[in-house]
Amino acid sequence: SVWKIIKNFKEFQWNPDISKLEAKSNEIGSERTINFKNGSSVIQKLEKLNEEKKMIGWRIIETDNNVLPVNSYAAKVFIKSTKNGSLVTYKAGFYRGYMANNPPIELNDENSKKKVSEFIKKSLNGLKKIAENN
Repeated sequence: SVWKIIKNFKEFQWNPDISKLEAKSNEIGSERTINFKNGSSVIQKLEKLNEEKKMIGWRIIETDNNVLPVNSYAAKVFIKSTKNGSLVTYKAGFYRGYMANNPPIELNDENSKKKVSEFIKKSLNGLKKIAENN
């Protein structure tokens, strides 16, 4: 099922830009290190996992601005069953990569939103492919 794939915090391989993932468990408070093909890495912490609501949430605790130029990034993924399968909603809240005034272009609002949007789209497209092949 799609939920079975999503709730497995240790196996976040949906995004094709990810080369390797390391995580110790699927317990609240667990951390995972996501290594990207470009050499960047991001560390996320599992904050919520609700089987009944089919919702998982995590926070980025360390990022590489080349991949995700963000501060205080938190994401939630929800699953709803439909007649035709599953509806997946991926919500992320964050501040731009540079918190002070006059950020450099690569850390401004526009670029931060663009990078997060690309990451989410690639992740959801990858999830769809994995789910369809299971």
